[in-house]
Amino acid sequence: ILRPKLENIYKQIDTNRICFLSYNPFNTNYDINKFIQLKKYNIPEINKDSLNLSIFNIYQFPTILILDSNLKIIKEFIGDEKGEPVLLNKFLEEYNLLKK
Repeated sequence: ILRPKLENIYKQIDTNRICFLSYNPFNTNYDINKFIQLKKYNIPEINKDSLNLSIFNIYQFPTILILDSNLKIIKEFIGDEKGEPVLLNKFLEEYNLLKK
């Protein structure tokens, strides 16, 4: 439910200033790639073998983290809240991270 909304936001971001990355701790790279090709998703997705996110103490999925260039969390959205895409979009607008 959340992913299609994030995909719409992803199309609007300024990729020179911010990067979206989806993290799937449950599936293999093969399964992930098959899924994103089937759904025609554009947000890059990685699994637990590609990156260890334990440093961020993620305990609930989905979790959206916005990190600065030093990997410091500047904003986080935890869980599957209906308002998250709106709040995320508002945050991106406020910090000029959308395409002009």
